[in-house]
Amino acid sequence: MNTTTKILLGAGFVTAVVGGSFVYNAVQVSKKAEFIPSIRIHSLDERGLTIALQILVQNPVNASMGIYTPFITLYVEGADNKYFLVATSSPSKEWILIEPRATTDLGEVFVNVPIVNLLEIADIIIAKGKLNIKAVAKITVTDKIISWIATTTKVEKKISATLPAGLKTLLKIA
Repeated sequence: MNTTTKILLGAGFVTAVVGGSFVYNAVQVSKKAEFIPSIRIHSLDERGLTIALQILVQNPVNASMGIYTPFITLYVEGADNKYFLVATSSPSKEWILIEPRATTDLGEVFVNVPIVNLLEIADIIIAKGKLNIKAVAKITVTDKIISWIATTTKVEKKISATLPAGLKTLLKIA
């Protein structure tokens, strides 16, 4: 073998080992990390209902990885107890470092349910007297340097909110 072939084989081997290490770390973090979501109603105004979802990540693995800001999908429970889509968050490429053996706060992600969507589900809100919401966060665990290596996990959280009487009256009128 000539020198060029040896160098290329060596570089390929090193790349495979380093890439394999990143893949292993990403998989371990996504499998063993605990995602703790909390959801709350942030505001209700003329633009609609704004839901805030906050996620804490407890990483028990001795490896640091990153997470892109979660993509949130909101569903509302219908009359037949099935959930249907009402809103999603805006996609974001913000990358958050998850330290090894630490708890990291991903911050709050806000999702606005436009007033038009609320009016479409007004009959459900009036019939149930409350709004049952399910938030699903799609979380991508990756490395910032080798971003094409990624694993995805989903986190769900439900909330039930009794809406103010004034809103119920407004929805009946609409």
